[in-house]
Amino acid sequence: MGARRSRDRRIILAVAGLALLTATPAALVAANVTNLWIVAAVTAIAAVAAALGAIWQGRAQRYGQRRDDQQLGVVDGCLVLRGRLPRVREVGRPTWLGVNPAVAAADTSAPERLPPYVPRDIDAELRRQLTGSVFVLLVGDSLAGKSRAAYEAIRELLPNHVLVAPSTRDAIPHAVVAAAGERRSVLWLDDIEQFLGPGGLTRAGVATVLGAGRGHRVVIATLRAVEAERLARDRLAADDGQRQAHKEARSALAQAYRIRVERQFTRAERTRARGMAGDRRIGDALAVADDYGVAEYLGAGPDLLSAWENAWSPNQDPHVPSHPRGAALVAAAVDVRCAGYPSPIPRAVLELLHHRYLDDRGGERLRPETVAEAWNWATQARRVTTALLQPAADERIKVFDYLVDAVQRGRPPDHHVPEPVIREVLSISSATEADSIAAVAQQQGRPHLARLAWLVAYEQRVEHLGRTHADTIAAHGRLATAVRDLGHRAEAEALYRAALADSTETLGVTHPQTLLLRGNLSILLVDAGEYRTAEGELRDVLAACLETLGPAHTHTLQIRTHLALVLLATHRAGDAVAELTEVVSVRTRLNGPDHPDTLSARHHLAGAHATLGHQAQAETGYREVLTARARVLGPNHPATLGTREALGLLLEPVPSFNVVLLGTRGAGKSVLLASMFTHLRGDAAIDGVRVRGDMATTIQLTSLYQDVVDRDGWPPGTAIADRKVFSFGVLARHEHAEKPMLTINFLDYAGSLLESREPGDPAVADLAAAVASADALFGVLDGLRLRRCLRGEPVGDRYLDTIVDPLLSVMAAAKVPAHLLVTKWDVFGGTEGSGDREVLRRIRDLLMRRPHFQDVVSDQPVRLIPVSAVGRGFTTVDDDGMVHKRPGGQPAPFNVEIPFCTVVPDLFDRIERNLDSALREATDRGPRWDWRVASRLRQGILAYVVTRAAFRRRDSRWDDLGPMLDDDVAATDGSRARQALLHRLRSVIAAFEAQFPEAMVTRSGSDDPTRTERQ
Repeated sequence: MGARRSRDRRIILAVAGLALLTATPAALVAANVTNLWIVAAVTAIAAVAAALGAIWQGRAQRYGQRRDDQQLGVVDGCLVLRGRLPRVREVGRPTWLGVNPAVAAADTSAPERLPPYVPRDIDAELRRQLTGSVFVLLVGDSLAGKSRAAYEAIRELLPNHVLVAPSTRDAIPHAVVAAAGERRSVLWLDDIEQFLGPGGLTRAGVATVLGAGRGHRVVIATLRAVEAERLARDRLAADDGQRQAHKEARSALAQAYRIRVERQFTRAERTRARGMAGDRRIGDALAVADDYGVAEYLGAGPDLLSAWENAWSPNQDPHVPSHPRGAALVAAAVDVRCAGYPSPIPRAVLELLHHRYLDDRGGERLRPETVAEAWNWATQARRVTTALLQPAADERIKVFDYLVDAVQRGRPPDHHVPEPVIREVLSISSATEADSIAAVAQQQGRPHLARLAWLVAYEQRVEHLGRTHADTIAAHGRLATAVRDLGHRAEAEALYRAALADSTETLGVTHPQTLLLRGNLSILLVDAGEYRTAEGELRDVLAACLETLGPAHTHTLQIRTHLALVLLATHRAGDAVAELTEVVSVRTRLNGPDHPDTLSARHHLAGAHATLGHQAQAETGYREVLTARARVLGPNHPATLGTREALGLLLEPVPSFNVVLLGTRGAGKSVLLASMFTHLRGDAAIDGVRVRGDMATTIQLTSLYQDVVDRDGWPPGTAIADRKVFSFGVLARHEHAEKPMLTINFLDYAGSLLESREPGDPAVADLAAAVASADALFGVLDGLRLRRCLRGEPVGDRYLDTIVDPLLSVMAAAKVPAHLLVTKWDVFGGTEGSGDREVLRRIRDLLMRRPHFQDVVSDQPVRLIPVSAVGRGFTTVDDDGMVHKRPGGQPAPFNVEIPFCTVVPDLFDRIERNLDSALREATDRGPRWDWRVASRLRQGILAYVVTRAAFRRRDSRWDDLGPMLDDDVAATDGSRARQALLHRLRSVIAAFEAQFPEAMVTRSGSDDPTRTERQ
C-alpha cells in the first residue's frame, strides 16, 4: 500500500512540475525579463517539458484507468467499484456500462477516450422522463447511440444515485432488491433482452424498484431493434408455457416509456455535430453520414464488418497476410449468438467449432494462419478500439453486436445454425442459456433441438433448484411439450403427469402453471383422437382458466383453440368457426394480425371454413396466412409449409374415399394403420409414392406407433365412443414433382361393435351407415385367434362363429372392393411346422368352409393378405398363447404396404366403371345433359377420367366439352401421374402375388386366373 501511494505521489509531482516548467516562458514575459539568451533557453526547456508533460499526462490517465479497472469487480452478479455499488458519478468510463468504444483518435495519447457527446434530438424527452421514478427503454439498431445517450443523461441528472448494473439474468433478483433498497438508485439494463425470460426481469420486479417508497429510483434500459422485433413476434414457442414466459417479458417491457433512437443522425443532430468537428473522428463520421449513422461509424461497425468479410481471402502475399482462420473464429462466435446463446462464449468452444466454418470456405487451401495468429487478429483493435471478438472474464469471448445484427438481417428466415454447433454449445449451457437456445430452435421449426435444449434446462434446474421449484416445474412442462411435438405421446404423457403432480402439490390447483399442464394433458387426448374425453376435460380447464386467468390470457386462448379443433373433428364445424373467430379477434387485438399465435388461429379458422364449404373465405384466409408466415417465419418453416399444403388441397381438390376397417377389439386395426402410415411416409417403401396426413392423423398415428415400439405392453383398443378417422393423402412423384392423387380416409370403429347385441345401439347404426357408404372395406382377422383355430382349440371355433361370420356377413352385403387382412403374422413364425404359404393356404381353406365367405367372393375376387405391424423378431408367444415384446427387439413391419397398394387401384377402377356408366347415360340424353354431368364429374371426380372418356366416345355431341377440357391442360399431366402411380402399385401387388399365390381368392377357392389380364 505504501509503495502504491508513493508511486501516485511521484506521478502527481512529475505532472505538476512539468506543468510549471511549461508555464515558465509566460511568467518571464510577465516579469519583463528581456534577455534573449535566458528567454530562448527557458523556452526550449518549456517545449521539452510540454512534450514530456503530454507523455506523463497520458501515463497518469492510463494509470488511473488501470487502477479503477483493478478496483472494478462483480459481486452478486452486479458491478461494484472498490467492493461496493458505485455512484453514477464514479463511473468514469462509459464502456463499463456497455457503451461501445470508438474509433481511435490519431492525435491523442489516450486511445480509449470517447469523442465528445453529440446531443441527440431525444435528449430533452429522455431527461424529462428521468425526473420522475420511471422505467425508460431506448430502442434502436446496434450502434445507434442508445447506451451513450442513456449514460450521458444519468451522469448529468443523477450523478449521486447508486448505480445497480447486473451482468446476467440470474443476477436480476438481487439487482431488484438492491435498487429498491437504495433511496436514490438507477437500475441499468443495457441490452435488456439478456435479462428477460425465466428468472429474469418481470412486471413485478419493475414495480418493486419503482414503488419502493420515498426516494427517486429509475430503471433505464436499451434494446436492439432486432430483438424488439423478435419479442414482438413472441418466438414461435414450443408450448404455452414458453409463450407465457415471453408474455411476462413483454408485460415487463410494457411498463417502460419507449424512446426510439435512430441510427442515422437527423439534420439538427448533424448541425450540432459539425460544431464538434474539431475531434477529427466526428468530422470523418459526418463525411459518410449519408451511408452510416454517426454513432455507427464512430463505433467502427462498418470497418469491422468489412475487415471480417475481407479476411476470408487465401493467404498469398506474406507481406499482406489474410486471416481466414480468424474469420472462422468470428463466424463461429456469430453463429453461437444467432443460435440464441446470450452469454460470453468459452474460448475453447470457439476453437473447437471454427474448423467447420474454415472447412466450408476451403480449409487448408486458404493457407490459414496459426490459431495464435488468428486470435491476435480477431481480438486486436487495429485502428479502432472495438475488436471483432472482445476477451471477457474466465477465458470467454464477447462478439461485437453489430456483426450479429448484420448477419441476422442478411440471412433468410430459414437459414439456421448447423445442428452440431448447437449441440456443442448446449454442452456448456446453463439453464437460462439453454432456455434461450430452445426458444430459437422452436421458432425455427427444429423440435428435436428444442427438446434437447429444454432437457438441458430442466436437468440444470433439478440439480440447482430442486425438482419442486416453480422454475423447474415450468421447465418440466416445456420438455414434455417438446417430446409431444416429436410424436412421443407416451413419454410426453408421463412427463406431463409428473410435472402436474409437482405443480398441484407445490403451487396449487388454480396456479397458471397447474392449469397449463392440465390443458396440455387434454391436448394429448386430442392428439390421440379421444375427442369426447378431450372435450370434457378441455371444457373443465377452460372454465378454470376463465375464472382464474380471464378470457384474454394466453392459456385461456390456447384451450379455446384446441376445443375448436375438437368441435371440427367431431363434425361441428359451425361451432368451431364461431369459437375460432373469437380467438382470432382476441389474439389480433392483443398481439397483432401477424403474431405466430394469431396466424395459427387464422389458419385453423380457414380450415373450418373449408370444412363448411366456404370456398372463398377459406381461400382468402389461407392466402393471407401463407403470405404472413412466409414473411415472419420463413418459406420453409413447418407452419408455412402446412398452410401452403392446405391451400393447395383447397385449390386443387383430389378425390376422397372412405375405407372402413372391420375387426374385433384387439385385432390390431389401429396399430396396423400406424405402422402403415409410418412405413409409407417416406418414398423408400414404394418408389415415387408416399403418404402424408393431416395434423390429427400424423400426431395420432406416429404417437401410437411410438407407443408400440417404446412402451411395455400394447395400446388399448378403440373405445366404442371414439370412432377414429385417419386421412392418408397419397402423393406420386412424376417428372421431378410430387402431385396429390387422392385421399383415403380410414375409418376405425370399435371392434366390440361387431359383438353388440343391444337393439337400436346408435354406435352400431353409425357403423352400418359408414359401411353402406364406404368405397372399400378391409376385414381385419386376428392372427393370434386364427392360430388357435389352426391348432383346433375350441376358443378358435367360437371366434369363427361369433366374430368372423358376422364380419363376413357385413362385407358380403356391401358391394364394394373388399379384402381380408390377417394381422399379427409374426405369431406364425415357424410354430405351425410349415412355411408362410402353407399357413396362408390353410387359413384360406378354413374360410372357404364358411358360407358367408362364399358370399363375399361371389361377385369379385378377394385378397387374403398376411400383415404384421412389427414383424418377426419383435415379439414372442408364450405357452398360453400370449404375445410379449422381446427385450431389445427391433420392429420390421411385414407387408403393411400391401393393403394400401391393393385398395388404391380398386378405387380408381371403381371410379372409371361408375364414370363410364354416367357418361353413357349422359350421351343418351343429349347435349343438354353433357354439360351438367361433365361439370359435376369435373368437380367431384378425376379430371383425367373425364378427358379419357370424352375422347373415347367422341362424336359431335361432345364438341361443346372442348373449351372446358382445353382450360384444364393440367389434366393430362394429372393423368400421366396417376398412370405412373397405378403402375408402381400394381408392380408391388404383382410381386406380392408371386410370393403368395394363395392370397387371391375366388369363389372356387383357387388363384384368380384373370389377375394377369386385369393388370
